[in-house]
Amino acid sequence: MGSHLMQRLNAFADAFSFFLLWLQNSPVILSLLAGLTLPFIFHLPREERKNAPFWLKSVACVSIFFFISGTLSPLTVQGLSYFFKSLDNNILFSVPLWIMTMIFTAAGLIFHITVRRLLAGEIDNLRHRMIKKSRL
Repeated sequence: MGSHLMQRLNAFADAFSFFLLWLQNSPVILSLLAGLTLPFIFHLPREERKNAPFWLKSVACVSIFFFISGTLSPLTVQGLSYFFKSLDNNILFSVPLWIMTMIFTAAGLIFHITVRRLLAGEIDNLRHRMIKKSRL
């Protein structure tokens, strides 16, 4: 019984270790995803955030995860390296990594805002067409 439990825990520990190494090695991708998803959090007024649909709340949670593990990855990995020795603990002072994560987060934000503004007119046209069809 104990050996079966140890096998399951070992598999979980291996998967978690692989996940942490993946987080350490791909902060630029995560920071780009953070930039793309962060505007979803700030788009709604404060009153509407409380009554937001589940999918929007889950996008906000994923966006915060991307921000913490992508844009702030040098700080996050530095903190996690005290608990997990497989992580690089000298990443906090990597200036090029900080610059890259900030640039990719800003690029994601700019892309999201640009696409939203370009598609806003098309979405409004579709809404008006749907309203006209439903009135008939």
